[in-house]
Amino acid sequence: MNDDGINAIGNLTTLRHFRLTGSFTSFDILFEINCSAGSFSQLQVFEMERLNVHKWKLGNGAMPCLQKLLIKDSERLDSLPDEVWSLNSLRQVQVVRPSQALSLELANLEKKDGCDLVIAEW
Repeated sequence: MNDDGINAIGNLTTLRHFRLTGSFTSFDILFEINCSAGSFSQLQVFEMERLNVHKWKLGNGAMPCLQKLLIKDSERLDSLPDEVWSLNSLRQVQVVRPSQALSLELANLEKKDGCDLVIAEW
């Protein structure tokens, strides 16, 4: 998945649920996710699973309707974009088997009112 692919998907105005899944065999390919400003305008649920993502960027005004974020088995992701925590509609962030750096970042995070943060090692 490259920036053009993410931008094309991000421009789908009726997209409400987006699951981006990789495989354990693709862990040798490291990449970034760049969500441009204003993209994913109606997205409510974003799931990222088994991806070799090392950096995620969230442009200004991207994912304004996001309610639930699930990140699972993305061991190279060391931090979440700061912009995630300013999304007013965000109600749940669930991270399953985070990297050590992401786990530390989330443990030291000042929680946003109305947003549940679940960190699971299972």
